[in-house]
Amino acid sequence: KLLKESLSNGNLDILVTEDNTILIKDNSPKILEQQVKQHNISGTVTDLSGQPLLGANIIEKGTNNGTLTDYEGNFTINLTDKNAVLVISYLGFVTKEVSVEGQTQLDISLKERAEGLDEIVVVGYGSQKKSDITGSVASFDVSAIESVPVTNVASVMQGRVAGVNLVQGQGDAEANTSILVRGQNSLSASNTPLIILDGIQFSSGLSAINPRDIKSIEVLKDASSAAIYGARAANGVILITTKKGKPGKPKVSYYANYSISNVSSVPDMMDGETFYNRKVEYFKTPENELENFMTATELENYNNGVSTDWSKLVLRQGQRQEHTLSVSGGSENSSYYISGSIDQTKGVAINNDFSRYSLKMNYESKVGDWVTIGTNTLLGYYDRSGVNGSVSNALRMNPLTKPYDEAGSLAIYPWPEQISYANPLEQTKYKNEDITRLVNTNNYIEVKLPIDGLTYRINTGYSFNNRLYQEYRGVDTKYGLERRGWATTYGRYNEELVIENLLNYKKDFGDHSIFLTGLYSSQKTQNKLQRVYGENFISDIMTYYQFGATDVTSLEDNFTESRILSQMLRANYGFKSKYLLTLTARRDGYSGFGSETKFGIFPSLAVAWNATKEKFVKDLDMEWLNVFKLRFSYGENGNMAIDPYKTLPKLSSYNYLDGDLNSAFGYYPESLGDPSLGWETSRTMNLGVDFSLFKGRIQGSADFFKTKTSDLLLNKTISPVNGTTNIIQNIGETKNKGFELQLSSVNVDHNNFNWSTDATFSLYRSEIVNVGLTDSSGNYIDDLGSNWFIGEPVNVLFGYKYGGIWQLDDDIANSYQPDALPGDVKVVDTNGDGEITPDDRVILGSSQPKFTIGINNTLKYKNVSLSFFIYSVQGVTKSNPLWSTFVNDYNMNIYNYNFWSETNPTNEFPANRINNNKYGASSMGDASFTRLKDVTLSYAFNKDLLSKLKLSQLDIFFNAKNLVTITNYKYSADPEFVGDNGNELSPIPLSKTYLLGLRLGF
Repeated sequence: KLLKESLSNGNLDILVTEDNTILIKDNSPKILEQQVKQHNISGTVTDLSGQPLLGANIIEKGTNNGTLTDYEGNFTINLTDKNAVLVISYLGFVTKEVSVEGQTQLDISLKERAEGLDEIVVVGYGSQKKSDITGSVASFDVSAIESVPVTNVASVMQGRVAGVNLVQGQGDAEANTSILVRGQNSLSASNTPLIILDGIQFSSGLSAINPRDIKSIEVLKDASSAAIYGARAANGVILITTKKGKPGKPKVSYYANYSISNVSSVPDMMDGETFYNRKVEYFKTPENELENFMTATELENYNNGVSTDWSKLVLRQGQRQEHTLSVSGGSENSSYYISGSIDQTKGVAINNDFSRYSLKMNYESKVGDWVTIGTNTLLGYYDRSGVNGSVSNALRMNPLTKPYDEAGSLAIYPWPEQISYANPLEQTKYKNEDITRLVNTNNYIEVKLPIDGLTYRINTGYSFNNRLYQEYRGVDTKYGLERRGWATTYGRYNEELVIENLLNYKKDFGDHSIFLTGLYSSQKTQNKLQRVYGENFISDIMTYYQFGATDVTSLEDNFTESRILSQMLRANYGFKSKYLLTLTARRDGYSGFGSETKFGIFPSLAVAWNATKEKFVKDLDMEWLNVFKLRFSYGENGNMAIDPYKTLPKLSSYNYLDGDLNSAFGYYPESLGDPSLGWETSRTMNLGVDFSLFKGRIQGSADFFKTKTSDLLLNKTISPVNGTTNIIQNIGETKNKGFELQLSSVNVDHNNFNWSTDATFSLYRSEIVNVGLTDSSGNYIDDLGSNWFIGEPVNVLFGYKYGGIWQLDDDIANSYQPDALPGDVKVVDTNGDGEITPDDRVILGSSQPKFTIGINNTLKYKNVSLSFFIYSVQGVTKSNPLWSTFVNDYNMNIYNYNFWSETNPTNEFPANRINNNKYGASSMGDASFTRLKDVTLSYAFNKDLLSKLKLSQLDIFFNAKNLVTITNYKYSADPEFVGDNGNELSPIPLSKTYLLGLRLGF
């Protein structure tokens, strides 16, 4: 009766949430009269990012007295007790209890459940409840990027997602990052995962995406989850969904931060005096006078006390500022999100700059009751202009040289007697322009068909990436002077067009539910590159705009086009959300393969059991066990692995003079074609469990997987009678297995204080089964030239084992190194045959970590939040580029070593003399490390103040990055940024960063 009266009097508030839940609040006088009005309290309910939660439930504990939040997340409730406890709950969020304690205004933030059963997760071509997922899907908490200095979102994912291994881009301004999902399966092909942005493949790199636009990130790890993307998903899939508008009045948000960066550490290289003394020690003998090995420049500078620290000249304090302004909103039938951002970064190396200007526009509208149209569009402008000074060359440069000449200009030849050595600052003089322009858009139409639950959707994705690179090296540089000016310019563009036809059918039949997805898609990719090189310019004035009046030394024109044609069918079945089944089959055709093997079929199967939904489990009276779901999947994924035209024979020109000295033109076979080339195929088994304990206080997932990759695309050596010495074939096989654990816990949740922990653990073991080489008996053998060994990981270090230093009291004459001297490197006789031969070389370690750990703790007290994240990589071995006994006759600077001598009989480094390491014992080191990666302190201003300022949100935060690194790795600045083979120093060292930022909401 009251409901009918309220309807007739217009006293009902009817709200519809994002998951289509209908909330009805009755404001009729008769209802209000029944409410107790003794203690009135108001407040707001938001998520951790400050976004209001519509329809959150607020209940006075122990009573039926309650209310709901409105569009702004606001609520008002009349309490029976001024010291009551409020219970706040919202779908997909952790329920929270708050003591009123006489307060009249409360600002409450809820944390999303990491493994909530009702959490909606993007799974590719659709979304599902977390409880209904059968595969291995990891969600990344995007709140981790809200208060940290991040140019590339991938760098923040490091250690926060189990199964995803990232190496961040050192101190580079763009922060380029290499990503591996579940380790490395392929030996020569790309192991980079597929990136999907708003449903369409994205090939422009994660640094092109403004992290503030991202709403959610999911990683599809096992074959069942990734199989829906078929041939492109062999290395995993990263799904990125950007923010959308919500019904209600427009919301304006402004985000800004400013940060400074300094190099965390620089290797201890020799100063001028030490370099001089060590060089004298190395060369000086009674017969070898000082002038025979010291140049006049070195002697003059040493006598004048000159000691140049080149690293200080090439490094600087980095700076970064970011501004993002967004507007979002919507109505009953449409929504919009528009965001503009400016990100300007100056790296810690001189001239290492990166600027990103982006505009994101997402719009969706319902046309009637059965058609929805929308667009997700990104426009980007990226400026990478400038060539940074060479940090590697600066560290290696002779300290007894000067950077500037007598006139104060940059010295072209800082060491006149050794003109092969360029000034490490020379590159900063290059005239360089490097601009990329990007258009990436996905436009779609979705139609509800007459059959209930059946929809059709067409996606049209288009991406255009154009890069113009121009560089001129004038006569004021060594490179330009020796060529009377040198220039290059090239234009490159990549164009991708994807058309996807999707048919979805979703229906519940009593206890049964089905979700069917069919796909037919076509993708075309074009790459064009035109490049010209020139030298011998008239002057430097016109820089790279004078090719018409010079010698063009080289022209390059490249064009590639490839196509992919795909069909896919996925079937999801559930019974009472208790027993779950997913079947997927995808057929992909790739134009780059041979005529016999263009198409591949990749099937998968996954099952799951929600055990806690079983009656017999409920009868066990285990209230502490809330969720326990077992998952099993098996499937195949393909890897295209080769560029277009690799299956075709290729001829290269070879011009020469005949016997009469006339020009003759000819061609030779550079490579042979093979129409049988096909897919690398990975078969993966995954066994996993999802769990939630103690009413969600402890939640997580664990996965064990095993992958076998066969038909690797490798170069096979053939007889040179064919005109070439190798050919690409489908040969070889690898295995990979691992274990992943992701945990979230609410350690303390009492009144105004909350402490939560998120942790990840990842362990992998890869192994080469064969590389297609056999002995005369047909048995598989190692490929020593490529360092590929059967039964060993993909990336290993191979060589003689370092055994210390021969000492004065060692019996060297009767040892297995009788020609050694005290102070020389001792090599381990690994096979015990009494001599050092190539057979003593062994595998010294692997660049694949034994395990990685990430731990993030967040503590909140009222409006203050403190979080700190620790990342650890253990069991990794790398060569050390600075641990080298080859001193190049002291033409370059070296590390300030603790050399062996008769008065300093150390085992750390050999004597300072030639041939102190005859066998080249490898300089391998334990590159394990533990790093305090992020510390963030933030404060959210009280809503009372915000209402006076007419703001919905005001947060300030401080972040410190890379504060402490603990490692036993010697000499190098940082173990993470040394290449696996250790052949070169890190281009730009790791930096510590300090950031101050704010968020505003209107």
